[in-house]
Amino acid sequence: MHIFRLLSTGASAGFRYVLVVTCLAGIANAALLGMINEAAERAVLARPLGGDTILLYVALFAFFYVADRASLREANRLVQHRLEALRLRVAGKIRRVDLRTLESLDRGELFATIGQEINHLSQSLPLLVSAAQSSLLLVFCLLYIATVSLAAFAVV
Repeated sequence: MHIFRLLSTGASAGFRYVLVVTCLAGIANAALLGMINEAAERAVLARPLGGDTILLYVALFAFFYVADRASLREANRLVQHRLEALRLRVAGKIRRVDLRTLESLDRGELFATIGQEINHLSQSLPLLVSAAQSSLLLVFCLLYIATVSLAAFAVV
C-alpha cells in the first residue's frame, strides 16, 4: 500500500495517464485473446480466415505492443519523478536533524542505504506494472467469458 501512496502523491495527471494506458494495454490483450478464440472457432468450423481478420489481429497486436511499452515507459518516468522527490525530502530531513544525532551516525552509510532502498523500489516497478496489466487482463477475460457463456463464467 505504501507504493500506491507514493505514486498518488504529487500531481495526479501522470498517475491517471499511466492507469489509462495500462487499462488500454489490458483491453488490447483481452481483445487479442478474443481474436485467437474467434480464429480457433473458424478453424474448427472449416471457415477460412479473411484478410480483414488477419489485418485486425496485426493492428490489435501493434496497439497492444505500443500501449504496453508506453505504459512501462510512463510508469517508469512517474516513479522516477516521485522517487526523486522522496530522495530530496529525506535528504532535507537528514540535513535538518540535530548535529549530535547525525554525528553518531555514519552520514555516507545513511545516504547510501537510502539510495539503495529507493533503487530497489525503482527496479520493482516493471513487475508492478506487469501485475496491474495481468489483473486487468484477467478482468476483461472474465467479462469475455461471461459474454460467450454465462455457465462457463459461473464455473470460473
